[in-house]
Amino acid sequence: MKQTNRNMLIYFVAVTLLDFALIFIGVRFVLNNPISYQNILSFSILSLILGSVSTALFYLKWKAACIIFNLGLAAGFFEMYRMFIKDLDGWGDLTGLISLFSATVLGLGIGLLVQFVIYFYNKYRSENGNDD
Repeated sequence: MKQTNRNMLIYFVAVTLLDFALIFIGVRFVLNNPISYQNILSFSILSLILGSVSTALFYLKWKAACIIFNLGLAAGFFEMYRMFIKDLDGWGDLTGLISLFSATVLGLGIGLLVQFVIYFYNKYRSENGNDD
């Protein structure tokens, strides 16, 4: 197995397991909700999606997009835990998950926007002969 493929696999597994663990701990221990097989399946699917997106950005070498997406993910988990702990009269679980999704999507959108700005800036510089 080539070193690049191995690094991608390690990155994917690390992000996916970390996402799963953070969601599981938040729901099971912070909210103190029982976990069913359906919950585990849902957490697994969400973690696989988040891990796949992050790994795709890493694979494409879109450093800015990958970093900003992961920062959005971290901010989303922070906000999710904050809402879980705050527990807004029974709405803490729903608002926590919505804040996780919102921050993640926002991080992806901003990351892609920044990455495209970098791409067009580099393209403009190379067309004008400014390859400093």
